[in-house]
Amino acid sequence: MIKEQQQSSFYQWLGEQIKRARKNANLTQEELAKQLSLSRVSVANIEKGKQKIQIHTLIETAYYLNMSFEDLYKRALESLKFESTIESRIIREVDPKNLAGIRNLKYLITETLSKKIKPE
Repeated sequence: MIKEQQQSSFYQWLGEQIKRARKNANLTQEELAKQLSLSRVSVANIEKGKQKIQIHTLIETAYYLNMSFEDLYKRALESLKFESTIESRIIREVDPKNLAGIRNLKYLITETLSKKIKPE
């Protein structure tokens, strides 16, 4: 089961990929929103990871941005598996009595690694 923090990280990662592809395609948020029948605010929220994107909208987004949906999907799944592995290692290796410490350490490691593994 995907945890809330993993979901949040996933949608932030996905939004960053969409934003990067939109900019590479020289489209504004407004132009992409019009093609997807969304508001500009919705596109902005998707790019920030604050709004979940429906699968049909994601497929259309990939099409309009000339992205490979299959590649994006595989990389998104890999990002979830990677974070899950980090979480399980932290839980195994850190004293379980110190839950606040575990959460802080998990956050620090996840944030650090996510910045290093983001595709360019």
